[in-house]
Amino acid sequence: PICPVLIPSVARVVFASALLLQRGIYVGPVTAPAVQPGQERLRFFITSEHTEEQLTTAMDSVAEVVEIANQLDSTIPV
Repeated sequence: PICPVLIPSVARVVFASALLLQRGIYVGPVTAPAVQPGQERLRFFITSEHTEEQLTTAMDSVAEVVEIANQLDSTIPV
């Protein structure tokens, strides 16, 4: 399945994607024109090949990174 995590800001979603990559989790940010402004997101593709440990680690990392990204000033240029 495809699991989106909404982070409605280009700067925040790109920042979150970069932080997750530093943690070994590759997830691309989705921004305009693929989605309307304010609907930016991370899009995860989950397969049966992912282990429970990988999914748990990813979910924990996403929670931490989203919290950090939400502290950014949304006017930061990308």
